[in-house]
Amino acid sequence: MKYSYNVMTLKLDDYCSNNNIYPTHLKIDIDGNETEALNGAEKILQRNELREIFIEIFNDDCQKITEHLKTLGFKIIWNNKNINNQEFIFKK
Repeated sequence: MKYSYNVMTLKLDDYCSNNNIYPTHLKIDIDGNETEALNGAEKILQRNELREIFIEIFNDDCQKITEHLKTLGFKIIWNNKNINNQEFIFKK
């Protein structure tokens, strides 16, 4: 049985800007909405403070997301392949 419900969301860029905080590390494990989360963190992803990202990505999106992070200066330093997804650690 598939279900859904509404939740409030806030872009990471907006939250960090409003609170004047800038992370050095991110952990993203949100079951299929990784692209949307990264889109809401574009400014954070470009900041020098951010050094590492741990992210779990569904297999269908792996190539697109990993290539995008590489264009922002991140390199894969660890990868674990599972049946439906992959886990990565990226480092700048």
